[in-house]
Amino acid sequence: MTYKSVRFENIGPIAAGEVRRHPISVFIGPTGSGKSIAARLIHGVCHLAASRAPRQLDLYADGRVAAERIAAHAGHSIAKSAGIPVASVPTHKARSSLLEIVTDARLPRKIDYAKLAADPAPDNMPRPPHPALDGRRKPSVYVPAGRTGIVRSYASMARIRNALLHAALGGGGGGGPARPGPGAASGAPARNGSPGAPRIGRDLILPEHLELFYDTIFRSLAGHPTESGSRMVSRIFGGSVGGSEVSGSPTTAYTSRDGFRDEITSAASGILSSFPVIECARSVERGGLLIVEEPEAHLEPMRQLLLVEELARAARSAPFDLILITHSDHTLDSVQSLVASGRMGRDDIGLYYFERKDGSHTRIRPVPIDKDGTAEQDMFEDAIDALARRFA
Repeated sequence: MTYKSVRFENIGPIAAGEVRRHPISVFIGPTGSGKSIAARLIHGVCHLAASRAPRQLDLYADGRVAAERIAAHAGHSIAKSAGIPVASVPTHKARSSLLEIVTDARLPRKIDYAKLAADPAPDNMPRPPHPALDGRRKPSVYVPAGRTGIVRSYASMARIRNALLHAALGGGGGGGPARPGPGAASGAPARNGSPGAPRIGRDLILPEHLELFYDTIFRSLAGHPTESGSRMVSRIFGGSVGGSEVSGSPTTAYTSRDGFRDEITSAASGILSSFPVIECARSVERGGLLIVEEPEAHLEPMRQLLLVEELARAARSAPFDLILITHSDHTLDSVQSLVASGRMGRDDIGLYYFERKDGSHTRIRPVPIDKDGTAEQDMFEDAIDALARRFA
């Protein structure tokens, strides 16, 4: 599946705007302008269109009633995959709250969330798709901001999981980490009652759009980082990651250039924030989508440049597409440098400014990129002007 475009009207803080699919898209704009809401709904669109649901929906006869039920099912499924309650989608007290989708799969073109918010989920429809947490590559993976705290928490869970497996196997069969089978070592509650490795308690409900992220990171921290991910870490930071038993049970360790080795949770914040991004890049299927919030977190400008270049290289080789949500002019400059250096064409980059001034509603404005890679940067220029006034 590939979505071709998604148009928003009265969705969250977004009054109007359209996002088209590009090999790399960059969402920039002030805090609270709707960048993450737009990205999460696109993530939900990818999972619905890649599932069996569209094929099941095609079986319904044409007609207004059937079309409304199909649109209702699609709308609820997209919101569920985005981790957004249906009632929270429409805003501005408008009569309609439209998500207009163009894909290469048979999906309803328009979904009115203002109407869905007033109606219960439809009955007797195919169940909303839920991706299996089985380690296979996925149509879309969402990587959140605030990753360092999540990784540290999950490292503790991974150690507990490995200690239990180690004890159950009578010492682990030579000390090596046990390779989890399908469905094992998931970072989410079991949904079908199938057996597997110890999981998080059923009382803990994880945000739907982050379950694949949690699953990928949980596996990686349990001593199974990918080899390609380790090479990316090496090119960015100079060190390496790999399976180890530095804590007494199988885990993932980072080895610095000078040979110092410790659990990756003890590594620098920039490494700890970038490691999930790199691992999740290896979890996206061909033709899929990787969405990363704040790739620049804890990184100095040079490392931001290197991370963007590594993600662009991984995306081209898979291939998959990227959406980067950023507040950093260095991240934006890094993307633009791909055009300036001739590694990507300017039409390969979609730059979208979520424009929200003086507390008004957001409008998504595409920003053209010149053939030399330059583009206007209103948000950053406003900050520069404000600083200049304060120091004048």
